[in-house]
Amino acid sequence: MQVKGAIDKNSQIHVLSEHKTFWDVWCEKNKDKVCYITIDRERKKRTNKENDYYWCCIVRPLAEFFGYFDEEMHEALGYMFLRCEEPGKPPKRKRTSDHEFTTGDAEDYYNKIRMWALTEYNFKIALPGE
Repeated sequence: MQVKGAIDKNSQIHVLSEHKTFWDVWCEKNKDKVCYITIDRERKKRTNKENDYYWCCIVRPLAEFFGYFDEEMHEALGYMFLRCEEPGKPPKRKRTSDHEFTTGDAEDYYNKIRMWALTEYNFKIALPGE
């Protein structure tokens, strides 16, 4: 379950009106039960413009440079920059999809790719707006 709310200056949580009834019913059904509650701040999703930049200015030029199809390059970049490694375990992807990216996540990912392309292959990827 996910509801949207705000925390006021007194650290009180207020569920927004469109979620209030759902929240009240859920709380009533789970009264006196141990529950896990996760709180996270709202994040701005990656925009269509950022997505276009990724595919047109990062993926396609790199795919042409390496002789890959766009989707192959996208998968290779995900393998290189979206995985985490734990000692004694095989590498796994940090995220199953880059569609989950916030604007900040996307920019971090793009920066890693730009630095790798420039330092390893002397391949400059244009910054947004260049």
